[in-house]
Amino acid sequence: MPLPSGTVTFLTTDIVGFSALFELDQERARALTLQHFDLIQSIVDKWGGAMFKTAGDAAWAAFTSAPSAVRAALEIARRLRETPDLEELKLRTALLTGEAAPSAGDYLAPVLNRCSRVINLCPPGGVLVGATTHELTRLEFGYRALGTAELRGVPDQEIWQLDEPELVAELMDPLVSGKRRKRALPSEELRFVGRVGEKSELATRLSDPGTRLVTVTGMGGIGKTRLCTEVARELQLQFKDGVTFVECESLTNESELLSAVASAMDLDDQVHDLDSLAGALSSSEQLLLLDCFERLVDSRSVVESLLKVTTGLKILVSSRVVLGLPREYEFALGPLGTRVREGSRSEACTLFWDVAEHVAPRIKPTRTHANTANQIVEALEGVPLAILLAATRLSHMALEELLDQVRRRRLETLKRSPIAAVDRHENLIRVIDDSFSLLQESELQLIFELSVFRGFFMDDALAVLGDDDRVRDGVARLRSSSLLVAQTHGARMRFRILDTIREYIERRGSDRVADALRANHADHYTRTAVAVRAKAEAGEWRTTTRLLWLEMGNYREAIDFAVRHGRADLLDMQARSLARPMAEAGMTTEFNALSKAVATSDGSLSKQALAELEGLRGMLARGAGDLPAARAHWIACAELWNRAGDRAREADVLSDVIDVSIGLGDLEAARRGLAQFNEARIGAGSDDGLTISGKMLEARIALAEGDKPLARELGLQALETTEKTAGDR
Repeated sequence: MPLPSGTVTFLTTDIVGFSALFELDQERARALTLQHFDLIQSIVDKWGGAMFKTAGDAAWAAFTSAPSAVRAALEIARRLRETPDLEELKLRTALLTGEAAPSAGDYLAPVLNRCSRVINLCPPGGVLVGATTHELTRLEFGYRALGTAELRGVPDQEIWQLDEPELVAELMDPLVSGKRRKRALPSEELRFVGRVGEKSELATRLSDPGTRLVTVTGMGGIGKTRLCTEVARELQLQFKDGVTFVECESLTNESELLSAVASAMDLDDQVHDLDSLAGALSSSEQLLLLDCFERLVDSRSVVESLLKVTTGLKILVSSRVVLGLPREYEFALGPLGTRVREGSRSEACTLFWDVAEHVAPRIKPTRTHANTANQIVEALEGVPLAILLAATRLSHMALEELLDQVRRRRLETLKRSPIAAVDRHENLIRVIDDSFSLLQESELQLIFELSVFRGFFMDDALAVLGDDDRVRDGVARLRSSSLLVAQTHGARMRFRILDTIREYIERRGSDRVADALRANHADHYTRTAVAVRAKAEAGEWRTTTRLLWLEMGNYREAIDFAVRHGRADLLDMQARSLARPMAEAGMTTEFNALSKAVATSDGSLSKQALAELEGLRGMLARGAGDLPAARAHWIACAELWNRAGDRAREADVLSDVIDVSIGLGDLEAARRGLAQFNEARIGAGSDDGLTISGKMLEARIALAEGDKPLARELGLQALETTEKTAGDR
């Protein structure tokens, strides 16, 4: 049939694990690929579509009807399961709708590029659709919202997963085909939010034939269990014997772990030790999910032994601590995204409003409320448990009250009444307590010391703490315990402590951080501030602004230390180094905080630092359109430069006073300023630049007073001096 044009729904598929299949047996892989292309072709034809190309293991089809495209996707999934030889294949399928016109038997349209990106997010056996396809078919089919996906090279996309019974019946029923009943995966009251990329990456990793063990790591409350169970639920059909879930939090040793696994698999009567469990599972093809494994890391030999004696068993572990086994793949899980894009919510905000809808349906997500919610989830750094606990407080708080509580009393706010005899998520303090209880004393001491940093660190930690080996080894262990967030910065890895954990540290043991260490930190960041000012003066403004934002938390801490300990020498250097870069980068809040800190110094700072701050205050006031305030600041600035003995800078600032006075129409003040300017200019010695400025300012005053001849004469004198100066050079 002819290729459709106009509004077209595109269906694309690819085979999961095709590369591995091809490496194992190229001829068989080619035969299966061609056979599955024939099957797809027949189904596409049946539903009125046109299959217009294949590429490798991928097939492309176009439909004029979005519902027909979805029906074709469902039938392709069903027929693959029913067709001999093809039942082992797992497809990913993506459907997107957009405007397109055929060209030479193919299409060139943005929607195809987006479809190519979306399919990479699809779990094995799943079907993903875009926003337009969902809107055109949502009344006929069931979907699960996955949130907004960030895609390389194309705009972000809202994604839904097809949730039709025909597609997921076997996923939801562990008794299909006579399989042994396994311990049920936990049910969830709230829908799974976001994590589109993470879910796809984890599913792909587990679907790889070469992957046997994946450990999802992250701090308590980051959502490890939820992600693991969500992916396990979607992958059940890949495993002949399904998925077994084992809750490990209450287990304390190897014997209890063996019993729990045997019980979950209904093998109690066959298992008495590790050898008998391994024997019972020798021919098993299943996914074993070991949840909350961090207290059983010393029993990891059980995991290692099971993998050695089985070929069809895969193990998925959630743990705050990596196991450290051969061929273990660590999947480090970070916070939810808090970045808000126009027309959509962040992942963190979506979770917040999902909870709010249950506990406080009276609160509607208006623009004002949405902005407040954004600030709340940003303050909570996108940690899912923190967001959930905070949102439950809306049952008796307004949004603005909650934001205030989160900022002032974070840990006291992040708790709720337990909903079971053992509720490990009732209280964020308890969750962090559990993580800290896993640390050795040396690791505990190091994380307290690292809490002096307000941002990312590594080389800085070595400079402040010294003892490179202790710091490097300790940071590696803390990272393995999921208590540090890692980020690649340039060619180096840097780490930071989440603010929630830092607050816990400050409450629990601030006495472990010696004043000498805090002084080292303040000295170090004062020196880096000097380097920032040097880059600004060299014109490297992009680098300067990036460094300011990157280290602002540490600069604030250094400034606070200088104020608390009366270190005027540090505060003076900080003010002289940071004030101008902050002001010129538009960092008004940070500049005002520095100004406030300087105001507490009781005049103990140098006249130069105080003068520069006053001058910058004037610059910011003028930029805000407040000319009277700008003039007042500049008059004070000129007086400080006078007292510091720098008459040239005094004259330079007085030129700004005169300029603003003329702008305000206050010519009397302008004349007074001119007299002060000339006095300062003479005091500064020979400076043709100041002489020229003085003539031009006097000319402007004369012009404002209506004396055009005098203004012209003064202007010519300024021009003559300028030409003479240029000639002398």
